Amino acid sequence: MTEDRGSFSQILQDPQRIAEFVQEKVDSKVKWYQQNRHRYPGPWASWQDKVLDVFYKGNLSIEVPGDGDIVWKDEDLLIIDWKSRCPILEACVQNGDNTVQVCSTLYHVQYQALLSLIDPGLIFARDYSQLRPSEHHCREIIIYRPDIVRI
Repeated sequence: MTEDRGSFSQILQDPQRIAEFVQEKVDSKVKWYQQNRHRYPGPWASWQDKVLDVFYKGNLSIEVPGDGDIVWKDEDLLIIDWKSRCPILEACVQNGDNTVQVCSTLYHVQYQALLSLIDPGLIFARDYSQLRPSEHHCREIIIYRPDIVRI
């Protein structure tokens, strides 16, 4: 299934289409990582620098400063307010789709999948109360928990 940004609301009405869309997105992130991980040998000064370099700049073509601002950063947390151009947001606005539904249902899992490949201790979250077009930015939160054992 190819992405048709004009039909988010149609996809969201059909559980099978949701599953197919999400699976395609996850597959795309896995493929990108497999093809590009050699471009990011490190070392990085911090896990946050790795996330900013590989996940955001390398995969999503956005970076701080410029496209967003770091709101908070400590040993376990990275919070960024993104203000960059976003094709998903643009399609939602154009078609009257709800960005909270689209981003949470269709796009959240693929970001977690990619972060897990970058480092299994990375957890993706988004503050859905801080999401465009209702707000001036989209707030994303990366939590680092290297102690979590995944089976």
